[in-house]
Amino acid sequence: MLSSTLSKSTAPDLFQMGGKVVLLTGAAGGFGRALAQGFAQFGASLVLVDQEAMALQALATELETNGTPCLACAADVSVESEVALVTARALEHFNRIDVLLHVAGAAKLSPVTEMSTADFDFTIGSHLRGTFFLVRETGRIMCRQGGGSVVLMSSLASQRALGRGTGPYAAAKAGVNALVRELAVEWAPHNIRVNAVAPCQFRTPGLLAMLADPNFNPGGDLQNRMVSAIPLGRLGEPAELVGPCVFLASEAGSMVTGQVLFVDGGYTAK
Repeated sequence: MLSSTLSKSTAPDLFQMGGKVVLLTGAAGGFGRALAQGFAQFGASLVLVDQEAMALQALATELETNGTPCLACAADVSVESEVALVTARALEHFNRIDVLLHVAGAAKLSPVTEMSTADFDFTIGSHLRGTFFLVRETGRIMCRQGGGSVVLMSSLASQRALGRGTGPYAAAKAGVNALVRELAVEWAPHNIRVNAVAPCQFRTPGLLAMLADPNFNPGGDLQNRMVSAIPLGRLGEPAELVGPCVFLASEAGSMVTGQVLFVDGGYTAK
């Protein structure tokens, strides 16, 4: 609990993560890499998780060279046994997990009438089942520790229909939002806060590849249509997610739980 008064010298410390161990999934991706670098700048120790082993190790080496304690764990977090192994390795290496920052996820996009059951299961498994595995394992650890913070990745699609074959993806992210609410109440007695960020379209490698795909963007004007729906008039940059996530993970957000923070340039304000 924070003091009711803050001095100029203590206020900046609210956002510092020194001494905190952050388990970050999707670390080698567009959002994940930016978040790893950002949390490192705020002093966190990092457990980096991704399926891309080579890119993951390169990121860990880069951060360690700059003084950030890191553990790289190549894993698929939609697989229950791999999540259990990652959390066990994190405990063995750092002896605790203070923050879960869950970014990893993949989706198959197509109209529901054309979507196979396998693609539906893949999308739900990646974004919702995987989230369940991670919050269950890290939640058990945080309950034993007496506290922690969970920051999940939701999406604009959890609240707005995007109309681009995103039905099961949107359903999965709406499920993440519901988990945030339920776990915030369930884990409040254990001093565990649970929140999510929900970005609009950001300039990640995945989005740029999609925009360059004529099968997905046949008219070539999809980016203009995306930007026209964002009041700030531009796509987000991955580094712009660092501040909201640090706020939710750190003592700066000590009274914030059960919330989905839309980092969307004003999209949902309309």
